[in-house]
Amino acid sequence: MAIVLISSVSLQARQELANSLSKKLGWPCVSREDLWEDARQLGIMVGRLEVSIIRSRGREELLAREKERYLACITAALCSRAVDGNLVYHGLSGHLLLPGVTHRIRVGLRVPKRVRLEQAMVDLSVSRDKTLRYLEQLDEDLENWVRYVHQTDPRQPDDFDFFVNTENVSISNLSASLCVLADLPDFQPTPASRKLVQDQDLAARARLRVALDDRTANADLGIVAEDRVLTVTYMPRQDEVGQALPDVLGDLEGCRKLDCTMAETTILLMQEQHGADQKSFQQVMAFAPRWGAAVELLRWTPDDRAPASLVKVHRVGANGSALGESARVTSGIYDEHAEDMDEDGLGSALDALVAAGCSGGGRTVSGNADQVLEVIEQEPNHSLVVVGDVFLTKGASAKTRETRELVRVFQERLKCPVITTEELQSRYRFGTMDAVRLLIFSIITIAVVSLVFLQQKWLLGALSGDHSRPWKATVAVLVGLFVPFIAYSYSRVTGTILKLIGIH
Repeated sequence: MAIVLISSVSLQARQELANSLSKKLGWPCVSREDLWEDARQLGIMVGRLEVSIIRSRGREELLAREKERYLACITAALCSRAVDGNLVYHGLSGHLLLPGVTHRIRVGLRVPKRVRLEQAMVDLSVSRDKTLRYLEQLDEDLENWVRYVHQTDPRQPDDFDFFVNTENVSISNLSASLCVLADLPDFQPTPASRKLVQDQDLAARARLRVALDDRTANADLGIVAEDRVLTVTYMPRQDEVGQALPDVLGDLEGCRKLDCTMAETTILLMQEQHGADQKSFQQVMAFAPRWGAAVELLRWTPDDRAPASLVKVHRVGANGSALGESARVTSGIYDEHAEDMDEDGLGSALDALVAAGCSGGGRTVSGNADQVLEVIEQEPNHSLVVVGDVFLTKGASAKTRETRELVRVFQERLKCPVITTEELQSRYRFGTMDAVRLLIFSIITIAVVSLVFLQQKWLLGALSGDHSRPWKATVAVLVGLFVPFIAYSYSRVTGTILKLIGIH
């Protein structure tokens, strides 16, 4: 009752192993190519998607949407066949599908290069040198595909349960070994694992449904399924999408309940360069899901000489309509010659936001500080503005000074909190110093409260007895100091605890 997922860059090897295993077990066999055909029937142009990822990225946000649509289609198609287990699948990166499902066996095949070379020379009928260059380029292209689609190294050993070099083992013997593995208790489906497959299937079908409906096709949605309850979160700008969701997903098979909620807040991250691997971006991404927030990116190119009439603003919108004619989606994939929007890493960061379902879109602004502030003020729905790396051409001291001045000006003009990424870390993320403060103020608070309650009679006597009359002024001062002190100590304890659990 297991799901066997076979991965290899060699189509011939994985196909031969999958067919052999399927015959031995009597289980159905499905390939990456079969699922691609399912995707094509839904209008997803996987061939152009593959070329776009490998050759020319173009507009990253549109590409990210198409990638998510492709993954949803592949997941839904695989889940529909694997809901009860007993399935053999082979593909390029099948071991990365169905994450978390315990009754899957992730198998990796490595075919020696000389064997692949000999087979390719026969298939292509070209010289050894040309075939070798072809295989090297093919491996590079396939690795780029897996890295972009699954955001991981395709050769990461932790992602496999069983990895085999086929140089010294025959396909027949390997399939016999896998038959034994498939019968092990470790890979038998459990109620929790079955439910996870059903939830992944429901979420994937929901993503496909919204991607194929004109009313929701360009929306950034967070879609989660748990115990057949579908929760869909949409961005604050997408009221029309929120109103359409019940119609689009209301009759989805297997959905017990549909919850549609708007993201509670929007965080604006402003800096000169963006990237999914930047520390500032990762810090914001750590908070956004916990706060139910959308994240909008603003790439600012400082230009003090730009007159107000020539300030350049380019929006990469969260809803495709604001992208402009040059970015119009055609048949589910952008034009291969569209303008490259990954300048300074904005595209890769938008890709990560789309994948997380919390993209608020992005903008690029060229102008001075007052002009970029005016652009931000045009959309007053931000709950937090985070200023990251700006003034990159300045020295360290000048950069720090001008960043502080910029934040101060923003704080005076904007109606929402404005902080730097360093303050974001210290204010909202629990660290070592917070643990020390929590311990110290907890001890102080518990000690003082215990003293008050355990020594009530003595304290009341000291405060109201005849012997306290000469010291009335001193007693009043002590009481006046004690109350704010204990209030401060207690507030530090409760505030740090709320910060620890993410409600700060």
